[in-house]
Amino acid sequence: MPRELLWAIIFGLAITVVALWPLQYPYGQAPENNPQEQTENSVGRDRFAREAPSSPINTAHKQQAEPRRDDTPEVTFLGIKPGEWLLGVVTWMLWWATVRLVTEGKRASDQIIKETRRIGEAQTRAYVSVTAANIEYVFNANTPLVSFVPHNSGQSPAQNFLWNIIFQYPAPEINREVSFNPNWLHETGISIPANSAAPPESAIVPDMNAKQDIEPKRLPSTVVRAKIEFRFTDVFDQDWFGEAYFAGLIEKNVDRWSGSLSPMPKPRDWDRVRKV
Repeated sequence: MPRELLWAIIFGLAITVVALWPLQYPYGQAPENNPQEQTENSVGRDRFAREAPSSPINTAHKQQAEPRRDDTPEVTFLGIKPGEWLLGVVTWMLWWATVRLVTEGKRASDQIIKETRRIGEAQTRAYVSVTAANIEYVFNANTPLVSFVPHNSGQSPAQNFLWNIIFQYPAPEINREVSFNPNWLHETGISIPANSAAPPESAIVPDMNAKQDIEPKRLPSTVVRAKIEFRFTDVFDQDWFGEAYFAGLIEKNVDRWSGSLSPMPKPRDWDRVRKV
């Protein structure tokens, strides 16, 4: 309960007490009774009742002669009585408390609607992931070809799915990184249905030729790493970005390079590899 409403209730109770107090006792003061005077008055009334005649006494003239004593001057401020001031203050406090209650209720309702919408969208939107990738060497077994399968585990299609592959030879003797398509965000993507896998995607990285980059270093094997970055749009027109990292060891068997890739967290030295 807002503090303004609590104070309004307190002031309202105070006004009720003032309004119900007997009006013949101005300023809330009750008459004081003296026990001795009450006893003497009682005795005098009894004696008067025994000695007085039984005929009725006309007191009309006496009542008319006695002046009225209820002409107590009223206390006002700017022509307004204190009770009216209190009533105005209480009315204003009740109005302010009502405004606050309505405002807070609307804010809470908007927050509930926003959270409900967020939960509904989270339950409905697309979720795309890449959990597996493969590598093989083509063109005389010297050029790497990286392939992967994106999967949508959400309840709605993933629209305009775009992707790119960044390939690395992180060994200090080579220290080389190439991006397959630096302008990949300007392409037109595919749509992945809900709870479905897309057809395999693949890319040949010609600038990472093993015969040119590995064999001159006389390395029988070396580590390769790949980053698959992607973007898609959900049914609520929200763009989402993701990335997946893979690494593996490739070896040369006779005249052919081969190997495999496994998922891994982002390497700490990923950004230190030289880009070409």
